[in-house]
Amino acid sequence: MLPRPTSPEFPDALKGARESKGLNFTQLAKLCDISPVMPSRYEDRQHSSFCPPSDKTWEKLNQVFFDTSSSTSSDSTGGQLLGEASIEKLIQALKNLGATSVTVTF
Repeated sequence: MLPRPTSPEFPDALKGARESKGLNFTQLAKLCDISPVMPSRYEDRQHSSFCPPSDKTWEKLNQVFFDTSSSTSSDSTGGQLLGEASIEKLIQALKNLGATSVTVTF
């Protein structure tokens, strides 16, 4: 799941998720049913119109990147909520999204 829109990590997380799916701004906008100019405004802190997405758009972005409607999806946690997924499933989901290493500290 992407960090909340107001989180400082959101822009980089969105960019990483978009690039890992091989999407450009226009393709992402189309999938989320938003204006094609908006994804760059969400990602680029230097953009003159930088802004966070609305909660509704944030939910659409998460649906695009973390669709758990199919338990066979290669980047899902099997339709489970994060708090219910095993650590192994979470690590695999992160690797499927392009993570090259995962550190878990208890």
